[in-house]
Amino acid sequence: MTKEALASQLQFAVPPLRMRKPDGTLYGRPKEIEASLVELYRISRDEVAERSLIRSKADPGYVPSECVMHFVRQDRCAKWPDAFGKLFQSLRQRLLRALWAPMERTPGESEEEKVGFQKDVRDFAMDHFLSMLCSDKSGYDERLDHFECRFNQCIRADRVDAQRKVMRRPRTQAMPDEPPDALAPEFGGKFAAIFQDNSPSSEEIAYRNEIVAAINSLPDNEREVIRLVALGYSNVEIARHVNCAEKTVYNRRKRGEAKIAEFVDLEGGK
Repeated sequence: MTKEALASQLQFAVPPLRMRKPDGTLYGRPKEIEASLVELYRISRDEVAERSLIRSKADPGYVPSECVMHFVRQDRCAKWPDAFGKLFQSLRQRLLRALWAPMERTPGESEEEKVGFQKDVRDFAMDHFLSMLCSDKSGYDERLDHFECRFNQCIRADRVDAQRKVMRRPRTQAMPDEPPDALAPEFGGKFAAIFQDNSPSSEEIAYRNEIVAAINSLPDNEREVIRLVALGYSNVEIARHVNCAEKTVYNRRKRGEAKIAEFVDLEGGK
C-alpha cells in the first residue's frame, strides 16, 4: 500500500464532526488540524497524551489544542483511563491559560477587586465549558465542534461573554445586616463543627461525605473559601489567606453555599 493510500485510509478513520451548516452540509476541520489528527491516529493514545503536555508550539511533538479537544471527546468513555487523565489535564491547563487575560481596572475598583473579577470570569467560563463536556458525554454537544476547528477563538469568545455576564459583586453588592460570617440558615449548626469532630457518628460521617463531594464540585475559588469556612476560619481570616477583599469572600461563600444546597439534604445536618 502506498503512503498516499495509507494516509487516505487513516484520514477516513478520523471521526467527522456532526455540526451542519445552514445548507445541511457537515462542518469540516481546517486542513492543518485534520492532517494533525491523521498523524496522531497513527500512534498510541498514551503517546498522544504525553505529547499533549508539550507547551512549546515550536516543538515538533506539539499537539494543537483542537486535537487535544478531539481526543478528550473521543475518550470520554474512558477506554484509555491513563491517557484520558493526561489529555484532560492538558486541556484544562490550556483553558486556564487562555482564560486568564489582563484587564484594565475600572474607576473606583481596587487591585484586589480586579483580580477577584478576573477569577470569577475564568471560573464562569470554565463552568460553562465543563457543562458542555458533560452534555457531550451523555450524548453529543455540537457546540464543542467549534472548539475542534478554532479552539483559541472559541475561548476568547467565551471569555468576552463571561465578562458581560459576571457581575462585579465585590464592588456592587452591599454586605447584609446579618453577621458576615454567619452560615446560611439551611446549613445548620453542624456544618463547620462536623469537620472538627474527631469522633463523628455514622450519620455525621455520611453527612460530611455528602458535603465534601458537593464542595469538590465547586469552582476553585469557591471551593477554597468553603473549605476554610468548614475549618472554622472567619471571613477576615479567609480574605487574608486567599489574598482578596472580604466582600469577595462573602460572595464566594454565598454562591458556594447555594450550590451545595442543590446537591445535599442540608436538613440532615441540623
